[in-house]
Amino acid sequence: MNRLAGHVVVGHIAKRPVDPYEGISATPAELDVRYVARTLGVPLRAVRGAMPRPGSTRQWCPHLRFCPRCMSRGYHSVVHQFGYEPQCPLHGYGLDTARRGCGATSKYRIDARLLDAPFRCAQCRRSYAHSSTSFLHRRPLPKRGKRASDAIRRMFYG
Repeated sequence: MNRLAGHVVVGHIAKRPVDPYEGISATPAELDVRYVARTLGVPLRAVRGAMPRPGSTRQWCPHLRFCPRCMSRGYHSVVHQFGYEPQCPLHGYGLDTARRGCGATSKYRIDARLLDAPFRCAQCRRSYAHSSTSFLHRRPLPKRGKRASDAIRRMFYG
């Protein structure tokens, strides 16, 4: 697979020099928001909207919250991190904070280990998904998932 190593990516997106294995939080204070928006080709507003803001009333979980079904699709949404959202809006499943096999939790940070092994636990390196992550053989989202996906898109892109 052609890609940049995780430590290189963290070095590029961080506002200041950091230990790439310690990582950075997904906040405007630590992340070069303009660089990320320009590199991904998305509106700056979308990148800023996907981050916790100081003084915001929106509750954020400091640990990775995930839907195993989404992870099996190669997907994680910032909406999963909202503290008030107990279920995945796409699938209706309860969100997990620990991998079921090893019980480990991960901080919600961007670091080299996360980027070098996406959708896998930093402790045991096994998938967060209940089934293998496949980008080629995905089934279409159910109607509920399509409606939720459209609502999430509107939330960040207007």
